[in-house]
Formats: sequence, C-alpha cells, structure tokens
Amino acid sequence: MPRKKLIRDPYFPYQITNRTHDRRFYPLSDQQLWTIYSDELRIASWMLGLKIHAFVLMSNHYHLLASAPDLNLDEILKYFQSKVSQRICALAKSNLYTFQTRY
Repeated sequence: MPRKKLIRDPYFPYQITNRTHDRRFYPLSDQQLWTIYSDELRIASWMLGLKIHAFVLMSNHYHLLASAPDLNLDEILKYFQSKVSQRICALAKSNLYTFQTRY
C-alpha cells in the first residue's frame, strides 16, 4: 500500500512517530536516551526551525508533535533521525538501532 501524500502546512503541527528497527528496545539507559533526543531536538529547532509542541520517548519509539514553518520537514527529520541513530549506535557499540521507516 503506498504512503499517504503528506500535506505540507507551515501553521498546523504534524504528528510524527517512528520506532526502532525490528521493534527492539533501546540498549541505553533512559537518561542517556533522553539526553541524546533532547540535544538533537534542540539542534533541529535552532538550526532548521523546528517548532516542538510535545515529545514523548517510549521504550522503542518516540512521538513528536511539531511544526515546520519553513516547510522543510523532510530535511529536519533526515537530520534528526540520522544523528540520533548515530549517537545511539556509537554508545551501544552496535549498528542495530536504526529506525524502521522514514517517519
């Protein structure tokens, strides 16, 4: 089944979620994960203009409610997910903790 077409809007927030590949649990402590995610969200907000409304970190996935006023959601999430994955893999000394889908 093809993906639904993403309607781009600079004003209304997107509900974004993604989980780890094979639904594995994160190999790091909650504090380490929270630090990684909050750092990268802060950078995405500062550098790429992401407006964060809410964020929830779960045991193997996340939920993000955010706006992209510059209509650059693809660029933001590519940066965010690749950096989070790189940092988790580096600390866990494994390359298994990538995301399942684009977002």
